[in-house]
Amino acid sequence: MLSILIPVYNHAISKLVTELHDQCARAKIQFEILVFDDFSKQKYKDVNKEIENLLGVNYLEMGSNLGRSKIRNKLAKTAFYPNLLFLDSDSKVSSRNFIKNYLPYINTQQAICGGRIYKNKKPKSNSKLLHWTYGTKRESLTAKKRQKKASAYFHTNNFLIARDIILKHSFDETVDGYGYEDLLFAHVLESQNIPVLHIDNPVVHGKLETNTEFLEKHSKAVSNLASLYQKDKKFPARLCQMYGKLEDFNAVRFVRNFLDKNRNSYYDKLVSGKGSLHQFDKYRLSLFMQAMHN
Repeated sequence: MLSILIPVYNHAISKLVTELHDQCARAKIQFEILVFDDFSKQKYKDVNKEIENLLGVNYLEMGSNLGRSKIRNKLAKTAFYPNLLFLDSDSKVSSRNFIKNYLPYINTQQAICGGRIYKNKKPKSNSKLLHWTYGTKRESLTAKKRQKKASAYFHTNNFLIARDIILKHSFDETVDGYGYEDLLFAHVLESQNIPVLHIDNPVVHGKLETNTEFLEKHSKAVSNLASLYQKDKKFPARLCQMYGKLEDFNAVRFVRNFLDKNRNSYYDKLVSGKGSLHQFDKYRLSLFMQAMHN
């Protein structure tokens, strides 16, 4: 009935896998849990090997780092059951009915997104405040809010999909590193008239990145986004839409010059933990414009 697929990179996952295993057993369904390690550090491999003792769990280590798209495609191809539940390895199940809540959507030709939430308590250190603020304000949304822009709010960290769909419409393996492979996947589904349905069945996001790490990751993501936009002007990302409007008003050069002058100031404030999401948006737009004109 259900294959639970977890790509893992430098995370300990025994608690997550054990909880999922227990919930599937209580639900009395046929299931398997595939965990593919994408070339983690040895200390994580040593800890994670213990999940092999659970019946129905298959743990496999990659000989090199495949990346976010390739390893998900590999998991889908390896899966036995016709329904696939993808989860990120740094997730925490927030409900004892997490698996049960997905069962009504089994065997449907659509992508079901459960959502993501963050801990309510603000991190003690300002060094991780940016990730937490972005997550709580931009990602921790109800299904009703996410459904208004279904493709734009699609994330690979927690979604259910039919195996035959993902084999036909695989993740684009040319997207290098972190950034927008999930939105691209949702964009392809939309173009094929495959619905994206959001439900309230979230996982809790685990490890917070430092402000510096978060900015570096998004810098790479923005570079990927510029490449995607150059190929498809209808790509449904907020930055693309904003850039398109600026082009319509012949305002790209003016706005770019202004943002370029202030980019270092935005960066310094964001790294310190004193920056706002509005400054984060302007920082990312500056990087996007730079990438578009390189």
